[in-house]
Amino acid sequence: MAAKRQSPVTKTVPIDKVVVPENRKRPIRGGLEDLAASINEVGLFHPIVVTTDNVLVAGLHRLRACELLGWEEIPAVVVSLSELDAELAEIDENLCRAELDAAERAERPPAARPSTRPSTRRPAAG
Repeated sequence: MAAKRQSPVTKTVPIDKVVVPENRKRPIRGGLEDLAASINEVGLFHPIVVTTDNVLVAGLHRLRACELLGWEEIPAVVVSLSELDAELAEIDENLCRAELDAAERAERPPAARPSTRPSTRRPAAG
């Protein structure tokens, strides 16, 4: 029988204590300012995920956006994972995320569409 994993705990952790693994320190490809504006406007709905040693598992963009906002602490789900399981969880988080397609975006109420939300407006192609 496999060992039972501990249930995750959510707590607030100091941002400067979150350890970003070397393989995660790649450049972020835009959108950080928009994410920060969204978090500032509506809040952070999904905490970052860290191990019991505060090693980041998921949420690098959220972490960086909150840093941009000047936050000193961030909500985090703390999980007890081996290094390999943490890496696999990170891969799963990134590969399984599904972006909204055009039809799903069109079904959103008008107030939630990018044209009405300053933080998600895009300049017209020109």
